[in-house]
Amino acid sequence: MRKVLPFLLVIALAVPALADVAVTVSDAGGGVAEVALAISGGAVVRGVAVKVTVTDAELAAVADVTDVMAGFNTYIDYYYTNTGFLAALPDETALPGSGAHCVANPDAAGVLTALPATVFSISLGALDNTGAQGGVTVGGTLCNIQLSNIGSSASICVEADGLRGGIVGDNLGTVSTDDCANIAGSTPTECVAATAPFYAEWVAFGKPNCWCYQRNCRGDADGLSQSSKKGSWWVGTNDLAVMLAAWQVMEPPAGPGIGAGICADFDHKAQSSKKGSWRVGTNDLAILLASWQVMQPPAGAGVPVCPMDWDGNGTNDYNFWTN
Repeated sequence: MRKVLPFLLVIALAVPALADVAVTVSDAGGGVAEVALAISGGAVVRGVAVKVTVTDAELAAVADVTDVMAGFNTYIDYYYTNTGFLAALPDETALPGSGAHCVANPDAAGVLTALPATVFSISLGALDNTGAQGGVTVGGTLCNIQLSNIGSSASICVEADGLRGGIVGDNLGTVSTDDCANIAGSTPTECVAATAPFYAEWVAFGKPNCWCYQRNCRGDADGLSQSSKKGSWWVGTNDLAVMLAAWQVMEPPAGPGIGAGICADFDHKAQSSKKGSWRVGTNDLAILLASWQVMQPPAGAGVPVCPMDWDGNGTNDYNFWTN
């Protein structure tokens, strides 16, 4: 037995360690997905190309891919698309340079041009300062991806980009590139989205909750229904009273300002004349009259909830409704 153990030890030492390379993705918080590269066993990674697929969120801009691993100093597809870029650099690896980035078209050579995007590639290479092959031997964060338009959560998956060869290098051994993660959306604290066209005005008037009532854009100033034996309705005499109190009240310097009457500014827009501007006027009256005492089902057709996408551009202008 004493002779066998040293013999087995010699065999174990003679077998080279297997090198492993893995790409993983995880939730870094704040709607950011961290793509990480793990390297072990003496592997040398010279190029990385991974395809990224996002569900229930999107990449809004190439600048949202940040913290790219410094060892990968060559943005291959950017070079391909911008053929004169290298000539303007002091050497062939001076990145990021003038707008250079690593976000690539998943379907063809070159950079990603259609944004926002839910499918894209990250394409990276390593060169030395003479343009010869370089290599990365220590893992870490490959890049961070800031996602936009996340609801309660999103998912992101990475896989090898077969068009570009996936992971390339020396002594790679086992290579793993397929991974997915759930990315938690940040819980909004304001009912109006910061991207809404009326956000600045909402803030200027003290962020009134009434602008986020479900039917405020239909003429509901108080967020309450009224009723009789025949049924209930959302827009009636109570809302008219709010409107009359704010009717054509001039904003400073021509007048005192609307105050709480802003709840009757159903279109979130001012009207004006040579004398000044006011928030509640004929445009808002037309909105109120269109919904005036319209009965809720089953007694009537009902007043529909306002669209969260106020201006119809595909992005919600409200984060949630208030009471």
